[in-house]
Amino acid sequence: MNPHPTASLTLCLQCGAPTSPGRNYCCSACEWLASDEWIKELPARGTPEKWRPYDDRQIWKNYDQSRSPESLKFHLHVAGLQCSSCVHLLEKLPEYDPAIREVRVRYGESDLFLEMNPVGRPGWVASLIEEMGYEPHFLLPSEDGAELQEEEDRGLLRRIAVAGACSGNIMLFTVPIYAGLAGSWKDLFNLIGLLLFLPILLYSAVPFYKGAWAALRTGRINVDLPLTVAMLGGFVASTWNFLRGSDFLYFDSTAGFLFLILVSRWFLRKSHRHWTKPEERLPWTQEIYQVRVSTNLIRGKILSQLKEDDVVQLSRQDVVPADGVLTSPHAVFSTALNSGEPFPRTFQQGQKILGGYQLLSDEAVMTLAKSPQESEMAKAWKMAQKEALYKGRRLSLFDQASQVLLGVVLTLGLLVLVAAPWLGLTWEDGFQRALALWIVACPCALAFGGPLAYAMALRKASKNGILIKSADVFDRLPQVKNIAFDKTGTLTEGRLRLVETHPSPLPPFWKSLILGLEKDSYHPVAHAFREAWPEHLNDTKSVEQVHEVMGSKVFGIFDHKLYSLQASPKESDALVIELRHDQKVLAEMEFEDILRPEAATLLQDLSPRYDLYLLSGDKPSRAARLGESLPLAAKNVFGGLSPSDKAAFIEAKSETLMIGDGANDGPAFAKAAVSIAMSGALEQSLRLADVYFIRSGLLSLKDLLQIGASVQKTVHRNLFFALGYNVIAGAFALAGFMNPLIAALLMPLSSALILLSTWEGSR
Repeated sequence: MNPHPTASLTLCLQCGAPTSPGRNYCCSACEWLASDEWIKELPARGTPEKWRPYDDRQIWKNYDQSRSPESLKFHLHVAGLQCSSCVHLLEKLPEYDPAIREVRVRYGESDLFLEMNPVGRPGWVASLIEEMGYEPHFLLPSEDGAELQEEEDRGLLRRIAVAGACSGNIMLFTVPIYAGLAGSWKDLFNLIGLLLFLPILLYSAVPFYKGAWAALRTGRINVDLPLTVAMLGGFVASTWNFLRGSDFLYFDSTAGFLFLILVSRWFLRKSHRHWTKPEERLPWTQEIYQVRVSTNLIRGKILSQLKEDDVVQLSRQDVVPADGVLTSPHAVFSTALNSGEPFPRTFQQGQKILGGYQLLSDEAVMTLAKSPQESEMAKAWKMAQKEALYKGRRLSLFDQASQVLLGVVLTLGLLVLVAAPWLGLTWEDGFQRALALWIVACPCALAFGGPLAYAMALRKASKNGILIKSADVFDRLPQVKNIAFDKTGTLTEGRLRLVETHPSPLPPFWKSLILGLEKDSYHPVAHAFREAWPEHLNDTKSVEQVHEVMGSKVFGIFDHKLYSLQASPKESDALVIELRHDQKVLAEMEFEDILRPEAATLLQDLSPRYDLYLLSGDKPSRAARLGESLPLAAKNVFGGLSPSDKAAFIEAKSETLMIGDGANDGPAFAKAAVSIAMSGALEQSLRLADVYFIRSGLLSLKDLLQIGASVQKTVHRNLFFALGYNVIAGAFALAGFMNPLIAALLMPLSSALILLSTWEGSR
């Protein structure tokens, strides 16, 4: 009899999690939230009525994506983002409310990810975003904001269309005046120019007003502030001069500059979105798959054409393109990319097969349950790509540089206006120079130069099978002075080769018997036996009742006798497998891991620039033997190291890049300046390492270093172009060699230079 009667299950009144018998809440945090005490810790400022429902936990729990009582996580679409200055302004939201833990913004998709303490008020934060001049929209977990983004794009296109039509017509009515038109017709044409400017002023320019207002409210200069000053200044001065009969009118140049800045901003936005969009091509898959269209017909489909319910026929070494169900009676797959498990697994008909598995059997047929882009691996890969850019810390430097440039441009323009009489200029001449300066010296290109360069580098890396967790990697790579290599699966292939037998040679009967035991095995040892004795594959012994204990041993019965293959318990520098009859050792086979063919050449290329080290968990003698076959100094080869020993070594040598697998080398990865995983489960490896090599081999390291050098070159070139253009163009405007109309025509030049420079760097 059970002395403790079974208690009825109770659930937490706050979050619904199981609780201890007799308790209403699972933890103190839930009990605190359920009370009214937490409200006292909220900011005193009230939430506007529009957003008040989102402060109600019954409402926001539908939008909360954390599903945890310890934090709140929301995904918002924020319309009205103009450039990276907007991004960094929104990411400073935690300064306004201590309940906000983190804000991350993806400019290309207008996404904002908000994480808050459980006491936070989502509605209050949304009202604050709205006061900054943006339009926030809470998204449910099932929504991605694509429709809102399309509507925002359509709205911007409408504003561009109005500005283009009005500015074009203003130009038509201005040309006769420049040609000498006078009298009442001149006044009429100027009036028409004024009236045509009003739709631009009252409709097309609205996003600039919102951005400028946000800058004034937050005490932070952004791109929209000088543009708004230039536009309103041009309109007010032109209207005043029109009323008093003066010829100094700027409707044409102001309208033209506004149209061009809208077009330039649209082009930059579309370019940024294109280059930050995750690469559609999944680097672990092939391009063409064989799909059964009917019982007797098979045709090729490219990866992007595959869809749910397609019946795909796989051949040996093919990678499963998407999640699905095995149709064949059985098949053997490697699940290393998904699970990190190096040993193959056998699946039966009807079992679920995940995208990323690699077929080891001769062939298999499966039915797709999802499209390739909807598989779990593809989703994890896309998310890692999306997050990489906004994790870059150095990107804020470009925003800071644009902030400085904005302040200088705005200040210089105001000084010219105020000091015009002391400079021997008329007020109209001073205003023209200030207006030309504000128009031509727009720092949009400077703000975009860095993010675009990093985005294109991330995309280029992805195409080469290199997945980078954060754009910061490109900033840390130039600081690397040492490279530390793990051994197994890094410098070596992780593939075994039979190098010695005892006795030597083995009797043919034993070889055939061993091949019989390993006939259905996909263990690396079994592959090594088959590669070593191909001449005996046709006379393999028929071993009965074969059973494999994965990673341990295989045994079976031949001629009524029990035989087994298992690892030797003896101390050895190599992997030794014993053939046993009952418990008697008949033979010993020694294996070694195969050195990657490109390892020696790559290390030779790297040695002039870096200090190279081998850190291995193998015995020192085995590590030393490998080191002798590579261009490594004997003092830089270390064996017998535990994961903590490797971590201590890396910590003692700063500015070190560590390359190894994604599990055993986790502690060392945490201490490295840059960490690279060459094997292991994708998601797990990216939690531990900065970079994951999907493509097998060490050549990806060379590609990564080349891309890193290229992105630094592109970033510096973009900065040079952006700053050089603004300095030269600004100087011409201040000197009076450029009127506002010419400034409006030249203004997009800096953006074009940055895009061209970035495209050149991505090739």
